[in-house]
Amino acid sequence: MTDLFNKVFLLTLFLILSSLLVLSATPASYADTARVEDDCASMTISSSDPDTNGAYYIDMEGVVLDSYYYFAAIFLDGSLMDHDSSFFSTSFSASYGPYSDEHTFRLEMRGHGAKDICVSSLELKASGGKKDPVEMSNNICTAIKELDAEAFKNNPIQRKNALCNKLSEVASLADYAEDSSDPIIKSQFYVDAIEKLSKDIGAKMDSNYGGQAKNDWITSSDAQSELFPMVEELRTTLQDLL
Repeated sequence: MTDLFNKVFLLTLFLILSSLLVLSATPASYADTARVEDDCASMTISSSDPDTNGAYYIDMEGVVLDSYYYFAAIFLDGSLMDHDSSFFSTSFSASYGPYSDEHTFRLEMRGHGAKDICVSSLELKASGGKKDPVEMSNNICTAIKELDAEAFKNNPIQRKNALCNKLSEVASLADYAEDSSDPIIKSQFYVDAIEKLSKDIGAKMDSNYGGQAKNDWITSSDAQSELFPMVEELRTTLQDLL
């Protein structure tokens, strides 16, 4: 009896530690999440935000209700990819990846409900997508061109054109970096792009974000709230590519 108790205790401890390790590796932010809770189980599937290479991870968690065990089956695009079970726990968690293409993930959990075996399932379609600095620069330029004239301190047409020209330079520098096979030259191009983005573009619209108001070209609070986060996202993307 003592040996059986020790084995059960050690197995339970192993499952808890395994769950903690999975949770510690779970990404902090998610691009999409699906949840379900029914009479059988409560389950969640989440896809992480893609990194700069377009890679993402899938986190799955589930608890079978009113049961003493679980069986979990994980499907990728309709085909069984993995499975797990335990007669000493009703909680399941796991992380899969990295992926970059679009896939449909499904978690199916079985347990023993109040009367009979119960089954619950949940699906999530997820995809990656490498962040392209050139495309991001163009998107910022488009958003600037769509601003009303009142969003600018003065000379809206000239300043729209000037900011878009500066964004074109940032895109070119990012392109040069991408094409370079020399890591030192590659890094220098990215550094130059970040510096231009911060000093010549972000600084022209940052008074609502701790910057100086006197050198802002875009003075509308709404316009800054739309554009400055886009500039910061591009800066972070370029920084991650260093």
